[in-house]
Amino acid sequence: MNIEFRHFLHFIAIVEAKGIRQAARAVNISPSSLTRSLKLLEEHYETPLLERQGKQMVPTPHGEQALKEFKVIQQGVESIKPKLEQLDSLEQGTLRVGVNPTIADIILP
Repeated sequence: MNIEFRHFLHFIAIVEAKGIRQAARAVNISPSSLTRSLKLLEEHYETPLLERQGKQMVPTPHGEQALKEFKVIQQGVESIKPKLEQLDSLEQGTLRVGVNPTIADIILP
C-alpha cells in the first residue's frame, strides 16, 4: 500500500492527542483504521514511530523526526490554496501589457 498525505495527518493527530482513541475522534475515523494507518507508516519506514507509556502514545526518537517532517509537509500543502487564491486576485503574479513601440518610447522609461 502507498503512503498518502492522510497517513501523515493521522500520525500528527495521534501524537497531539497522545492516544489512538482521542485521535480517531479528532480525524473522524475508527480507532482500528487509525491503528492500520500507523502500522502502514511504521512498515513503510521500517521502524517504530510511537510507543506506549502508560496510557499515552509518545513518539520514539524516529517518531520525533518523522513528526517534524510530516508537519513541514502539512504546512506546505496547507499553503498552496492561499497562494493560488493570490494568483486569482492578481495580488501576486505576472501582468503583461502590450504597447505599440512608438507609444512605449513616450510612456515607458
